[in-house]
Amino acid sequence: MLYLFNSGYSELYRRNLLNLLFLPRGSRLTLRYRRKNLPDGVWNGGDLPAKGGQCLISFVDRHAAGGYEYAPLRQARFLASRKEGEQLLVDVLLDEYVFPDDVTSLQPVFKAALAGHKAPAKNEVGDETQDEHYVISASESPEVLNALKVGDAEWVRAAEYLSAREVFAGDAKDPVFVRAELLADGDKAVAPRGIRRKDAGQYRLSADYSYMLRLSYRHFHHEERGSNVVDVNARGGILWGDEPFMAVEAAATTVTLHFSTSREPEGKHASVGLAVGDRPLLVASAPLTAAIVKGLDFWYEAVALVVGFAIVDFLSTDNHASLLGLTALVGWGGVLLSVLKAAALVRLVVLFGKKPV
Repeated sequence: MLYLFNSGYSELYRRNLLNLLFLPRGSRLTLRYRRKNLPDGVWNGGDLPAKGGQCLISFVDRHAAGGYEYAPLRQARFLASRKEGEQLLVDVLLDEYVFPDDVTSLQPVFKAALAGHKAPAKNEVGDETQDEHYVISASESPEVLNALKVGDAEWVRAAEYLSAREVFAGDAKDPVFVRAELLADGDKAVAPRGIRRKDAGQYRLSADYSYMLRLSYRHFHHEERGSNVVDVNARGGILWGDEPFMAVEAAATTVTLHFSTSREPEGKHASVGLAVGDRPLLVASAPLTAAIVKGLDFWYEAVALVVGFAIVDFLSTDNHASLLGLTALVGWGGVLLSVLKAAALVRLVVLFGKKPV
């Protein structure tokens, strides 16, 4: 099993923690680790599991009263790894939410499971704090797994625990914890693409279904909770091509979802705003652009097919089978296609009631 740790030390690490709780089962999450916090076998790849290998992602509370405290939050499956300079990026597909039945009682069990490894711990060397290893390849521990509760209900317990840690304390942080579910036709949970797919962890949407994104949120310091839905009309597209951007500070709490289509691989994005204090949950724009692009593709292809038949019919007439006539036809055909493409765009903008972005 691959044990992955996150201390929430930097804003990027805190955002990873928020995404860890936000993303649905099967979504891809990328974790970054510095070379100095990795054992040689992990850095060189020899100790990394095969694709699909089991992972356990845990929060490390570096400010706990009794020393470093470990709290597993999510199971995952190993997808891939890559290096960027002195960093190792580890891609995983998220699985079930987990949380200890009792965090304090878990500590000796967890440390025993990683005995012989340099688990994250405060180790002062001169004036430098060496945090040891944040990725460890070790045997699966039945004792650790038996001490964990598994299931969607653990999201609340995990979020409440994190909200009380020092890394999320203070008015400057205090984020809203959010959990997302993508549903089709009202109540059917949609799973991302599987681990054997090139686009693993992404959603491929079908024009045969209507989709909505259900967001459940908790703001513990204000004792607020709730849920709402956002209609998603990115039919035919791929949603969440990149990880969502989660705001760490409560004063600017938003979720930015990235999505793309096969026609526009660079992707677009839409933001969903979450209110704090006594204001209700705010729902912003859903990614309608992908639906417009897909609809436009359909009309363009249909018109191209009709013009193609016209060309064949034109060439079948002996009196017109000349190079000059063909050139003129192609020229006027291009003009016709441009006009009809613009008309289709206007039609779709009127249909959805929004301008493309």
